[in-house]
Amino acid sequence: MTEPESYFLIIFFLLAAGALIPIIPMIFRWESGKATTVSLLLALAGSGVTTFYAIKFLVFGGQSTGHLLDVTTYMAGLPQIGLTIYVDRLAAFFLVLIGGLSVGITIYSFAYLKKKGDRAFIAAAYNLFVLSGVLFIVASNIFFFVVLLECVTLAFGALVLHKHYEKPFEIQHQRAIKTYLIANHIGGIFVLAALLFFAVSQYKIAATSAFSMDFFRDHSNQTNHSADTLVFFLAFIGFGIKAGIAPFHIWVAIAHPSSPTNTHAMSLGIMIKIALYGMIRVFFQFLHPVWWWGIIVLLIAGLTALIGVRNALYGHTLKDSLADHSVENIGIILAGIGLALIFKGKVPFIKVPTPVLDSMAGLALLAALYHLLNHTVFKGLLYLCTGAVDQLTGGVVELKKLGGLIHRYRWTSLCFLIGGVAIAGFPPFNGFISEWLVLQSLLAGLNLLTGNIWVLGAIVASLLLLASAFALTAFAFVKIIGEAFLGKPRDEALATTFATRDVPWRMRGVMIVMAAFCLALGIFPGLVATMLKTIVIDLNLSLAANQLSLSWQGINVTATNLSANPSVLLYSASLQAGVLFVLLGLLVVVCFIAVRSSRVSRNRPVWTGGTPYNPATMQYTSSTFTFPVRDILEKTLYSMLFAPLIKMPPVKWAIERQRLKLAVDGAPDTWEIQPLDTAFEVSTGRRVVEPFRLVYNGAIKLLLRGAQATGAFFQNGYLSRYLSYIFLFFIVVFLVMIVVIK
Repeated sequence: MTEPESYFLIIFFLLAAGALIPIIPMIFRWESGKATTVSLLLALAGSGVTTFYAIKFLVFGGQSTGHLLDVTTYMAGLPQIGLTIYVDRLAAFFLVLIGGLSVGITIYSFAYLKKKGDRAFIAAAYNLFVLSGVLFIVASNIFFFVVLLECVTLAFGALVLHKHYEKPFEIQHQRAIKTYLIANHIGGIFVLAALLFFAVSQYKIAATSAFSMDFFRDHSNQTNHSADTLVFFLAFIGFGIKAGIAPFHIWVAIAHPSSPTNTHAMSLGIMIKIALYGMIRVFFQFLHPVWWWGIIVLLIAGLTALIGVRNALYGHTLKDSLADHSVENIGIILAGIGLALIFKGKVPFIKVPTPVLDSMAGLALLAALYHLLNHTVFKGLLYLCTGAVDQLTGGVVELKKLGGLIHRYRWTSLCFLIGGVAIAGFPPFNGFISEWLVLQSLLAGLNLLTGNIWVLGAIVASLLLLASAFALTAFAFVKIIGEAFLGKPRDEALATTFATRDVPWRMRGVMIVMAAFCLALGIFPGLVATMLKTIVIDLNLSLAANQLSLSWQGINVTATNLSANPSVLLYSASLQAGVLFVLLGLLVVVCFIAVRSSRVSRNRPVWTGGTPYNPATMQYTSSTFTFPVRDILEKTLYSMLFAPLIKMPPVKWAIERQRLKLAVDGAPDTWEIQPLDTAFEVSTGRRVVEPFRLVYNGAIKLLLRGAQATGAFFQNGYLSRYLSYIFLFFIVVFLVMIVVIK
């Protein structure tokens, strides 16, 4: 038995046992506390083994293969099926993220799940969720690659049922699981179509191939650009739906708030990004990148980032706001992938030597991986803090019902503040580094790829979209942090029901460690980038030392070696760690002053013109501060594009008719029910339309009408017609069998 086989068998048995043990009390109706504890201990052990093996592999590198399931065949002529595994540094990187984050979440969950009625079910589904993700990353077989991807989908689907378990009659929780499963299964269909078409186009599937992806890695010797392009589009759509890119992003904010808050850190911290792992694997290892593929990816990346942060600005709870911010960060990561495709795809009319372009492609992909790592850390931190707020307030996460939490829960508030500063991209925290790298990659593209107007236009558009998203993210977290944690409670009567002390130290400790990682990944960028560089090189994107210099002192990016004049410096950028340490010192001084100031008691009454002070209506909140930005964003960006459609009189009339019908008899017509909510409630009487959901609602209604018409035609109650269907079915089966036998 090889080393990877032994490690992954141990991981499989630990996590599989963790998924099965909680079922015992669920079947026999026993007390579930001990079973949940054992399940979490097994999850902790399995996650720890995963992390240890992945770190060891990242350090020593190489490629490892193995078999977890014997290759067998049950019928002559059919391909053999076996669960083979393949581990390289890219897979090990994702295993570190899954395993390391799962260790923290599991320790956190011992205290978080203690009062949950369905804690055994959550623990079982979580073990299955992590196990499916780990095996998906290392699967080297088409069959199990697709099956395990769907297992990840179904395992998290079980977790989405959590709120439906607690509040079974609330329509948003019923809608959440339906939307999630429909969207992700459609994505899975596209992924399956991409892989099968790729295999067929290469004539690689045979009885001895076992659907192995090793043949895909040998694709470099057989190029079929038409087939590659179709595979690219199918894979990009399939993985894009699962990653939540625009215009497929709507399911993210609908589904994720219904799952347990502790599992949000895993689902939005890393599992939503295993779709990006699939993209990187297919685009850079299986296919030959074409430059205009990168243009498409880059433009959609910028649009995704801006749409995600725009929706987050209108979020009314901590959960849906953070879910929309995950969409924004998916766009940032995708921008690095798109730019790497452009550099690697040999752009026409460009005189820059191939080694320079390969180095810039490696830099862009390195920036994407760095932001993927950073997002895993600070988004995991933010969701664990949200879980703490959820537990402390008895499930209250609506921004308008919170306020003043920093005066009650200092540690939770401090950790959320650090996560908010990191995700907003402020130095010296980690979000700044990866966003800086993404921007430097784009700026390098502007200098190197000026000979192609299409590439230049795409980079400029992406720069504008991403820069806008970065700025709006800062506004969004000013709104979220200011409204939820600062000031006074909006509802003082409700605030009296909140816990008086912060969460237990097991939960606080995990949050503090993750906050420390946000800082460490920001002040040691050279060391982190050195580790990521090895992953990029393994994907055949060479990073020349004279193009990217990495050390603990910082990062230096240069672009030289023009064919005409090698001494010309085309582009140069530098990020010195000394500057980051100076900023860290300033941050420490500011924190010290803030702590000293908070100890000074200031009990001064608020002058309100003689009327009793009401914090719910008289408090100048961050929402008020950011309102002009949100108002301008609504009027300029979306009204200009979609107002002619969403403000048409027939649409308004239909909405009013539905409202009146509900008010009269409470039973609206089937076709008038909106499958998805199509507006964000900004304030009382003011709603902002979400145009993408309007489009999806229209498509869903057309589909339902078509299905009803088709059903009425085929299922008409005539027995003779039903018998003819059966007869035609068998005729088709016999014809297919004849073709197969021949």
